[in-house]
Amino acid sequence: MSSFASLFRGWFRPKPPTPTPPPTPTSRTIEVIVRNERDENVEGATVTIHNVPVPYVAVTTAGGIATFPSVSASLQNTQLTVEAPGYITFSQSIVLTANINQQVWLGGTPDQSTALRLPALERENGVVLVWPRKSASYYTSLTDPRIDPAEFAAQLHDLGCNGTRVWLIDAWAVGQGTGCYDGYHPWVRNNDGWWNLNAVSQPYLDRLRNYVEQMNSYGILPQLTGWELYSWSDRKQGLLWVPNAALGPFRHNRQGIVYGKDTAFRVIATGGPHQFLAAFYQRVVDTLTGLSYEIELGNEMPEKELHHRLRDAWRTAGYLGRIGVNRNDDTPGQYHNMKIGVEFDGISYHGKSHIEYLDEVYPDEPIYSTFREFYTAPPVPSHITLSSDGCRKSTDVEDAYDYPMLEAVGRDALSRGFGFEHQLALKLRGFTAGYVSLDDIKYDAPLLRSLYPQLI
Repeated sequence: MSSFASLFRGWFRPKPPTPTPPPTPTSRTIEVIVRNERDENVEGATVTIHNVPVPYVAVTTAGGIATFPSVSASLQNTQLTVEAPGYITFSQSIVLTANINQQVWLGGTPDQSTALRLPALERENGVVLVWPRKSASYYTSLTDPRIDPAEFAAQLHDLGCNGTRVWLIDAWAVGQGTGCYDGYHPWVRNNDGWWNLNAVSQPYLDRLRNYVEQMNSYGILPQLTGWELYSWSDRKQGLLWVPNAALGPFRHNRQGIVYGKDTAFRVIATGGPHQFLAAFYQRVVDTLTGLSYEIELGNEMPEKELHHRLRDAWRTAGYLGRIGVNRNDDTPGQYHNMKIGVEFDGISYHGKSHIEYLDEVYPDEPIYSTFREFYTAPPVPSHITLSSDGCRKSTDVEDAYDYPMLEAVGRDALSRGFGFEHQLALKLRGFTAGYVSLDDIKYDAPLLRSLYPQLI
């Protein structure tokens, strides 16, 4: 072969084929490992990974493993439910990693770096009871020293309650103003009246521990509301009996934090000096180790973005239980707007004082224009609670509600499998007469006994 031919052949070497990328997987395997608080495998548990339109369902083996070999590769935000005889039903929103095989561990120690770690399955012990939740509440029963937690828990139990809602932060506990008292507050107030948001009060934490212990001892699950607007927001100032926020910890503190304008919604629970709230959540989680409770992010909060930051703060603090929300707009669309069952675990609707609310028309709602339409979808029952907060007809403790109308709302909610939570009228005595008494539960007792008879 001539040297020219050899040179020509070198110039025209065949081009290697373009490599073909591996196909993107359409499914992957998810393993859910279920163990109890003793680190024992739980056999025969029904495990559900919620998916639309068809959920994934499997049963754990003797090794406590439920295997899902064909979960959609793109499924990330979902709800995991685990049910087993003798155990409390576990239900929590989780986030899977797309496109990889992954383990989810309830208890135990994961052997996979990408595994999700969740609390162990708990045995039924009379503390956390099955749905529907049947609650009655005095929202400042934690922070009001005039309330004895043991006596309050005993009375709730006698009325058939298995839940109560209570605020962690109480605007009335500052000790000055109509209806105020010198109560338990999360942060230390110095003798000069200035609050130190970097110093969490130990007496407050001791009271919190005792309060939840007493509730649990009577089979009652407290829902702890972690944020509220009365103590700082201008939106609540000037309303009847709302205390002066200028005396509270969020406008009169050593850190120089001044909340009041709506711009505060963008910095609460974020970085720098505003991180005090997340630090407080950490102390709450540490204080309540081994006890049963749930978290509600805030009371009638308007800003959606703040909900996400508060949720993340609780998760960072190590809280792994259910997280509930309620909004300042109690419309049918809030269930989907807040992605209940995916990003949050439950929603409470306030102010539904008569059964006609089912057919009240919300013309601007994007999906369902009435609650009746929304309920026939239907939502997951354990995602919904109807609350009598906002249903009061008067400030008379003896005649605070239209009880027959409210009973119809509660009975309808419970018949659908929803929870019901009643705000007790006893709080009104604090504003009208300057004291509170658990004896005033008698005015709500007929309603509660009618709605919750099977627990008595």
